[in-house]
Amino acid sequence: MIDKEKNKGEEIKRLKKQIKELEKSKTERRQAEEELWKSYKQWETTFDAMNDSIFLLDMNGKILKCNYSAVCLLGKSYKEIIGNHCWQLIHGTSSPIEGCPIIRMKQTLERESMYLPLGNKWFEVIVNPILDSTKKLFGAVHIIKDITEHKQAEEKIYKANRLYATLSQVNQVIVREQDKQKLFQEICNIAIEYGKFRLAWIGLVDEENKLVEPVAFSGEGSDYLQNIKISMTDELTGKGPTCRAIREGKSVVFNDLENNPDYKPWRKQALEKGYRSSAAFPIRIYNYVIGALNIYAVEPDFFDKDEIKLLEETTLDISFALEKFKEENIRNHVEEMLEKSESHYRALFNESPVPLWEEDFSEAKKFIDSLKKRRVKDFRKYFDDRPEKVAECVQTIKILEINKPVLKLHEAESKEELLEGLPSIFSEESYEAFKEELIAIAEDRSECEFDAVVKTLKGNEKYIHLKWAVVPSYEESMERVYISTTDITESKKAEEALRKSEALLTETGRMAKVGGWEVDTKTFEVSWTEEIYRIHEVPLGHKPLLQEVINYFHPDDRPKLETAIQKALEHGEPYDMEIRFITAKGKHLWTHAICKPIIVDGKTVKLTGTFQDITERKKTEEALRESESRLNIIFESAPDAYYLNDFEGIFIDGNMAAEELLGYSKEELIGKNFLDAGILSMDQAEKALNMLAENIKGKSAGPDEFILKRKDGTK
Repeated sequence: MIDKEKNKGEEIKRLKKQIKELEKSKTERRQAEEELWKSYKQWETTFDAMNDSIFLLDMNGKILKCNYSAVCLLGKSYKEIIGNHCWQLIHGTSSPIEGCPIIRMKQTLERESMYLPLGNKWFEVIVNPILDSTKKLFGAVHIIKDITEHKQAEEKIYKANRLYATLSQVNQVIVREQDKQKLFQEICNIAIEYGKFRLAWIGLVDEENKLVEPVAFSGEGSDYLQNIKISMTDELTGKGPTCRAIREGKSVVFNDLENNPDYKPWRKQALEKGYRSSAAFPIRIYNYVIGALNIYAVEPDFFDKDEIKLLEETTLDISFALEKFKEENIRNHVEEMLEKSESHYRALFNESPVPLWEEDFSEAKKFIDSLKKRRVKDFRKYFDDRPEKVAECVQTIKILEINKPVLKLHEAESKEELLEGLPSIFSEESYEAFKEELIAIAEDRSECEFDAVVKTLKGNEKYIHLKWAVVPSYEESMERVYISTTDITESKKAEEALRKSEALLTETGRMAKVGGWEVDTKTFEVSWTEEIYRIHEVPLGHKPLLQEVINYFHPDDRPKLETAIQKALEHGEPYDMEIRFITAKGKHLWTHAICKPIIVDGKTVKLTGTFQDITERKKTEEALRESESRLNIIFESAPDAYYLNDFEGIFIDGNMAAEELLGYSKEELIGKNFLDAGILSMDQAEKALNMLAENIKGKSAGPDEFILKRKDGTK
């Protein structure tokens, strides 16, 4: 009898130990699930906190996920965005636009980008491929960065360069040219080539018939002049910009030819030639107006105060040349105008929010020219093989000027401090940037742009986007080159953080044996994350159809799954089920499948969900059930009375022997303590509570003797 009781005690201890181990396993699994959720929320919070609009695309370019900035940019809800292509949402097209970086990225499997104007804003669109371990494409990161401010600054610089170059060329031709007709023609040519206008012509008044006769012209649609008549005496044509400029002696601007009633005589022909704005500027000799310089542009509202000022200065130059034609006076005027223009440009240069450098590459240009004479053809290979030559060329480049944002970018207090510490801001990657500039010179390019890495004077590394442009008319000497540098460090960090988050998400998915999937309801093609490939035991990159996937599930469970899928497709009903599964290698698993349909305009356009291997959990649950069943049989059939109490003395359960001992059914006692039930006296209850206190500390208590009061009152 004693051995039997001992064996029973050991069996109960063993079962209790198994229960604790199972509870520990459940706790560890729950902790792992909580860590996975925490990791996901950290990634999602970081993703949504980014200022740039970011989309995660599948390999077909469809949007799988986007951050909050993307929702704000598109002005659409998350549901309206997911499952669509970006060109549908941004451009309203059914196919990619020309130059789409997504298409180029698919071809190169490298980062591709483009600049995109939308409304009154500019955006940089960046697409980075996501490759699997075999370098196969299975998705992409699509970033839209608002670069409007940067573009506006660039446009101001471009405009300043254009205006400066136009005025500079006009001044040069005035100094050089002594023939009036040639002077007029050169002015028109410069307006087209450097001013980037559509049409330029100079008309002089014929004093006999009072007609304005074109004497020089240049640009597209110059045959337009053969079909127009401008009379100073005609009431209708006399209202146009040319006659008014001559008659009133001041600039006249028509910034909307399509709707200006005074342009009616020439509107049809002008619009056919693509003209949308026109301006006329009087040409004088000794304050007497003899004609006008006429300029046309393809954009409405083109002529702002800067354009008008440039053209007014141009006509002043023409008038000055016509009046004097004396070399000394012309030279003085040109120098004055150049100084004024240079002052305007310097003001713009210094106040620009973009870091700008003005540098002299003339010595580097001479070196490149000498290499060409030695018949060097492949300059990239030449500099790759001789990196010391790049360093030597860098030493010859002279920094003429920098603006304040350059000092801020490189954490310098002054220009002198920056120049003194210049060698310290260049890293090995910086010399790669210099190499690209030298190659651009060798290829006779006047512009180039690329990303580079530099350092600040404090040693902090910065990623920059560099644009390199030769000032017009300095292409031969390279004495003046402008360089703009944009700090893209935060963008680079964001990209790196996103990559790390994705890697963490993949790894946690592997640990939890859970992956994501989606079904295209048009083609029924199924897309998986890496973990689902592992669960199915099929090679990465395999593209199954929906029916093939269904066939992996246990034959007895397929009808239930097929019904759920059908409801999801037809009615948009989600499902969440635990279902048996057979891998490609014949392994039997228990899985947890969740589906969430994506519905657009009342139709299911995509099925998305998760898929998890829960085989170990199922085994654990089955073992727990078996253990509980065995324990219950032992508990109920034990000849001794057993009660189970919580740490507050409340009855939880009791066996049949206990019911016989006290005369109470266990239902009568469950939820009560010893005192409430009247089983123990006060002093006996205190002793029982002391034993419970030891149990709470994790210690065993007893055995001990108690006097119990039965239901019938006996003890």
